[in-house]
Amino acid sequence: MLQLITKNKKIFVKTSIQFFLIFLLVFLFSMGDYSQLVEAVSGNYSKVDGNNLTRDDWNVLDEDFVDREGDTMGTNLNLNNHRIVGVNTNPANSSDLANVGYIDSLLVSSQGGYVYTNWGRSNCSGSDTLLYSGFGFNSIYTVISGGSNNICIQLPFNATSSFVYALNSNSRTDGLYPLMTSDPSQLPPEMSTMYRNYIECAVCFRRNSSCIESVGSFNCTMPGFNYKAYDGYVLGGEIPGSHYHSQERICVNRSMHINTNSAPYGAVAYGSRIRNNFGMSEYGIDRFIPCAVCCNN
Repeated sequence: MLQLITKNKKIFVKTSIQFFLIFLLVFLFSMGDYSQLVEAVSGNYSKVDGNNLTRDDWNVLDEDFVDREGDTMGTNLNLNNHRIVGVNTNPANSSDLANVGYIDSLLVSSQGGYVYTNWGRSNCSGSDTLLYSGFGFNSIYTVISGGSNNICIQLPFNATSSFVYALNSNSRTDGLYPLMTSDPSQLPPEMSTMYRNYIECAVCFRRNSSCIESVGSFNCTMPGFNYKAYDGYVLGGEIPGSHYHSQERICVNRSMHINTNSAPYGAVAYGSRIRNNFGMSEYGIDRFIPCAVCCNN
């Protein structure tokens, strides 16, 4: 009986040691995979100029981008717009997989921004993206109805090729006319040579930014809003006079493109100025109003 108990103890000890060794191997193996996972998640595989990716580095990349254990990569890997083919580096294709740094850069570049209209020009400031350009339109100056807001209509050849204006000759519609500047005496001196000028427009996108229209100054000196997209003067409808249409005021670029014409007035924009300050002497009477579009980035 004693011998049987001793024998069973030996078997138990031996089995316990075997299980412990198996557990230890599994633990060590899992630690190796875990360390690679940590490297992959932290993006610790950026290629530095002059260095080559080692086999271990590639294994980390493989672990990071395959769908599940055992899968292989079905295409090349995009490393900051370059792909690895053997020992050579070639321009990446749109179908290549992307590393963490490349994806992060795309995420940053895809963040929101601000859309503004550069009235008077067909282009945008600096690196801002031109969404489309065209000319301003509004109701004719002789009517008291119609929308008061100026709209920037893109040139037909810039619009989607499948888009065709729907034809309707009925007079009872919201009739639009090209927006143009008034006569020289009704404009700021800087813009007096731009009279009867069709007002171009550009719809622009500034990435990762917010913008405001600063009225009363050419400068962008507000805290945090120091980038100037453009500056100009405020233009609007005529008061008083025979031009009845109430028109939205807009900030028109003082470096506007010249499109002078001899056509009859359509929608007309006049220089805006203060006619009476009722004792608020800080605001000069009959002064034209400067303006600027200011952004915080």
